[in-house]
Amino acid sequence: MEAYTIKKLIIISCLLILALPAQGEIITYVDKEGVVHITDQFSDRPLKTPPRPFILPPGPPLSPKDPGIKQEEMTAKKSPPLEMQKKGTVIIKANGTIGSGFLVNPTGYILTNSHVLKENRFVSVQLYDGTIKEAYIVRNFPESDVALIKVPGENLPYLLGSNLFDFKEGEDVYVVGAPQGLDYSVTQGIISGFRKVMVNGKKLVYIQTDAPINRGNSGGPLIRKSDGMVVGLITFKSMGIGVEGLGFALAYPEITKLLNLDLLIRQ
Repeated sequence: MEAYTIKKLIIISCLLILALPAQGEIITYVDKEGVVHITDQFSDRPLKTPPRPFILPPGPPLSPKDPGIKQEEMTAKKSPPLEMQKKGTVIIKANGTIGSGFLVNPTGYILTNSHVLKENRFVSVQLYDGTIKEAYIVRNFPESDVALIKVPGENLPYLLGSNLFDFKEGEDVYVVGAPQGLDYSVTQGIISGFRKVMVNGKKLVYIQTDAPINRGNSGGPLIRKSDGMVVGLITFKSMGIGVEGLGFALAYPEITKLLNLDLLIRQ
C-alpha cells in the first residue's frame, strides 16, 4: 500500500511538471521600434538583444560592368559635356561689336562668321578662362559668311565637328555664345529642318533650329546634345513681327569643304 501511494505521488508530480512551462524557455518578440528581443518567458526580461542590422541608404546602383566602381567616378562618367563645349567657345570683339566663334584644334584655329570680323585684319579673342588674345585671319569667304582665324597657343580646349550629314530633324541641340554681350550663355532647341540655299553658284545646306539666337551668337557653334559634336556654325536668323524660332547654321560638312579645313588645321 505504501509503495502504491509513493508511485501514485510520483506520477502526479510528473504530470504537474509537464503541465507547467519549462523553466528558462526562450521566446522572441518585436517591440514597437522594430527591435527583436530574445526573452525569458517568466521574467520577461531581455536576455539578449541582437544589434540592429546596418542598412545603407539608397543610392545609385553600381554598374554591372564595373562592380567595384566608386560612386563619384560613376557621376563623372554621366556628367554632360556642356562645360567642355563652353571651354571650346570664344568671344570675338571687333570695332565695338561682339560675336562668337569656336576652336577647332588645340593650336588656336577658330571658326566664325565673316560678318563678325567686319573687314578687320586682326580681332580680339577672349577665351573661356578670360585670357585675351589677338587673332589674325587665315581664310575668309564673305559670300558664304565663313572665316577661319588663328590665335597663338598650344593644348587649347577645342570642339569636334561632325563631317557627316548624320544629324536628324528633332534632335536636341544647344547654342553657346554671347547674345547681347552676355558671355557664354547657353540656349537649347531642336533641329527644325534642313534648307538648301544657293550661295555663289553652289547649293549649301543650312540647319534650321528653334534654339533662341540673338546678336552676339553669330559665329558660335550649334552643338548636338547627344554627343557634344558641332553640327553647324550659327550664321543668321529670320527677324520680323510675329517671327520667332527661325535660326540657321551652316552645316559643318559644308564648312569643311569650303575651307579645306581638315588639311589646314593639321598643318
